[in-house]
Amino acid sequence: MDLSSPCLPFSGIKVLSFGQYLAGPMAAAHLAEQGAEVTQIDPPTGPRMKEACTGALRALTKPENILRIDLRTKDGQSSAEKLIKSSDIIIENFRPGVMDSLGLSWGRCKALNPRLIYLSMPGFSPEDHDMNCTRAWEAVIAASSGVYIDMGINRQLSGAKASYTSLPLASAYASVLGALSVTLAMLKRDTFFGDHITVPLASALHDCLRHNSVHIGDEKEDQKKPPTRPRYETSRSLALRAMEASRKATGVALPPLSYSEIQDLLDPFYATYVCADGRPYYLVAPSHPRHQLRLLGTLGLLDAAIALRILEKTIDQNYC
Repeated sequence: MDLSSPCLPFSGIKVLSFGQYLAGPMAAAHLAEQGAEVTQIDPPTGPRMKEACTGALRALTKPENILRIDLRTKDGQSSAEKLIKSSDIIIENFRPGVMDSLGLSWGRCKALNPRLIYLSMPGFSPEDHDMNCTRAWEAVIAASSGVYIDMGINRQLSGAKASYTSLPLASAYASVLGALSVTLAMLKRDTFFGDHITVPLASALHDCLRHNSVHIGDEKEDQKKPPTRPRYETSRSLALRAMEASRKATGVALPPLSYSEIQDLLDPFYATYVCADGRPYYLVAPSHPRHQLRLLGTLGLLDAAIALRILEKTIDQNYC
């Protein structure tokens, strides 16, 4: 993709990124891929994350647009304000209150540039008074959100204990939702003024991984009632529920399921298959009926699915 092409949707849009580590730079990279001109603001000592992946993300940012500014000084704040006046979008992923302490709060930036779109990506929501001041490293967000055990239905079925993953899921999901939110805000900017958008990493993680959760809280439920009901039942959650019921009834836990037994419980549109030539194929098409219907049509299974009453005959052909 030619990022300098004037045909890209964000061509001519200026992004000022104060983001460090992963979430902020990843969101800026998504916008750069759509033609936005990204100016990256780093501390005087350079980016806080020195790993190679930082360089990969910043490959989309021209070297001349990487500035080192000490935002704790008046000169640094003055330089940042000049950039803010000519920018369309600001991205920051500090803890709540950090940008305020630097004199670059949403209110201050809005006064400098009323059409500005201001994206904040804290680890935890400013309204989460228990966690919003926590240094929200990727592992802290994952652990507090139950990623290492509570969201791993497969691990529970297999009897495995909590297991660590180094995948930066919270930052990855938040960066996509953040970039999408900015895009939608830009669409309405011609008729409204700028906007302040907050995409907490923990919230993005829950939103994107809830399909793999057994229980999801409901704030509207009476706190005196038993714990939350399941959002929906899947084959895996039903199997896990049966194991828990058996243990409570008999005092003896059912034996853990094997890998092959767990595979049989997976969503058929979200599982691994073996092709005719012996190669494994990981299918991920659970997001929208159109994906599933097109897949069945491509495989020549759509008519058979309708004949077996897996699908209705009155299915909307526009999905196919």
